[in-house]
Amino acid sequence: MVPRSWLSITQSSTARSIATFQYFFNERKADVGVEIVPTYGLHRQMSTGVAYGEQLIFDIERLRRHFPAVPVKVILIDS
Repeated sequence: MVPRSWLSITQSSTARSIATFQYFFNERKADVGVEIVPTYGLHRQMSTGVAYGEQLIFDIERLRRHFPAVPVKVILIDS
């Protein structure tokens, strides 16, 4: 069986994306979430309010026992 994935290219809130992944995982509509985010270096070159990957990874590791229960692949983009 091919895994169903849910893709998010983050522009603002990574927490919203993770919550969305969790929703689709719970509804059995996705088996994995894929989050594409800029690195901190690229984040500094972008407009305000853009999330960055290192913070997302830190948040996921900090919350790992509680949230998210869905597997998440994080792809970092750098300039």
